[in-house]
Amino acid sequence: MTHADLCKAATRWLTRQKCSVVLSEIVSAAWEQPDAIGWKGGWSTLVECKATRADFLKQAHKHTTANGTGAGTKRFFLCPPAVIDSTELQGTDYGLLYLMEDGRIKVIREALHRNEVELRREVDMLVSALRRVRTREFITIVTEAPDATNR
Repeated sequence: MTHADLCKAATRWLTRQKCSVVLSEIVSAAWEQPDAIGWKGGWSTLVECKATRADFLKQAHKHTTANGTGAGTKRFFLCPPAVIDSTELQGTDYGLLYLMEDGRIKVIREALHRNEVELRREVDMLVSALRRVRTREFITIVTEAPDATNR
């Protein structure tokens, strides 16, 4: 399972969670570059994809993880089973999602709702996406309709 596979699954999952805007691997002026982020009713959900244990362990040293700052009213890790154990997330606001072999996403730990979100960083991401649409740069837009499964 590659990082790209996880990013695609995260984008589909956010869409199925009824996020009206979903961005994947957006590069912007924001401090962080989430693998996937979606907005629903003014609240944001960020998903960081971790294909390997080493990638997860590097995450602990990132500024937004260590300080509990950054984008995302809710923040999740998405990984194959056994890369991250839910007990490793105790004391954090992160939720945990597993991408199963059959393509389903299983919620292992629900994310805590954060009140302190760096809205400026989220606005930077949205402005960057809108600028690309305006200048006709390529941007991935998910048009897949949500279905009854939780993939």
